[in-house]
Amino acid sequence: MINLNKLDYDLLSSELILEKVSDYQIFAYYIQGLELNTSFNSPLRNDDIPSFSVFYASRLGKLLFRDFATKEKGDCFVFVSKLFGLNYYQSLQKVAFDFGLIKEGTNGDRVKKELPKDKEYKKYSSTVHLGIKSMDFTPKDLRFWSSFGISKSTLEKYNVSSCSHIFINDYIIKVDNSKSPAYAYLEYKDEKYTYKIYQPFEKKRRFISNVDKSVWQGWRQMPDTGEVLIITKSLKDVMAITEVSGINSVSLQAETTEPKPHIIKQLKQRFSKIYLLYDNDFNKEVNRGRIYGKEIASTFKIKQIEIPDEYKSKDFSDLVKNHGKQKSQQILINLLNP
Repeated sequence: MINLNKLDYDLLSSELILEKVSDYQIFAYYIQGLELNTSFNSPLRNDDIPSFSVFYASRLGKLLFRDFATKEKGDCFVFVSKLFGLNYYQSLQKVAFDFGLIKEGTNGDRVKKELPKDKEYKKYSSTVHLGIKSMDFTPKDLRFWSSFGISKSTLEKYNVSSCSHIFINDYIIKVDNSKSPAYAYLEYKDEKYTYKIYQPFEKKRRFISNVDKSVWQGWRQMPDTGEVLIITKSLKDVMAITEVSGINSVSLQAETTEPKPHIIKQLKQRFSKIYLLYDNDFNKEVNRGRIYGKEIASTFKIKQIEIPDEYKSKDFSDLVKNHGKQKSQQILINLLNP
């Protein structure tokens, strides 16, 4: 057995450390009052709505953390690296030093606290269970969506609900609809229902989701064939484009999601013309929407269109809000037929 106290810290590994302490002890050391398989406020950021969990991943046979809002996840050493701003190897040094396994080799002082005892715990599935309790749309809800040209009938068509409660595993979040409403997008694929929760007035956690990135938003609402299809980057834009212009639209889960080649091939067989409409981040130093869109358009040989800078609207739903439905429809038609 290797004695860690005599190790040069350059030889540290996660396996050696976990021979001495468990991943539960490591998580519990840095997270006060740790409870597994439940949601709590993230220790990695300011978090008013509990959206962080530590759970047992049966496939990997170890504990992982997951941040539902940022979608970050990893083992105890990745967690320590993010908590203290370290690289992965520095996090090994930090853990080994704090647990007294090495006498030196880390920057900063040892955290002086009682070492947690290891404990047996029930090894739950790593699946994140996300659910909602829906409520009727309020007049305020309908005004919000109407500002983007989206009616109640379109919300119902695309399975959008207003939430009174959100359930993340066993944790219940009561939604304050008057201050920060939450809307659930229900998806169904491979005989499995999942949710994407949209909180438009939350800056740090606008989305909470257990939807697989392969799920296309608006896919089930598309016709089998058609003349024109616009690929965009959000369900809100899909709904706005479809209702305001009457043009078919579908969306990936995010601009950073890369579509599978066989799906694009299928879409090209179903629709005569396909356009890509991502954000125009005109007011930011780096126009990421333009960059991501150009990459996808180039890879799959799809024509990229963009809301012109002069309208100061990053996407189509904002265009409707800023300039009205009739003008937005004409701007989109002009982009398709320059």
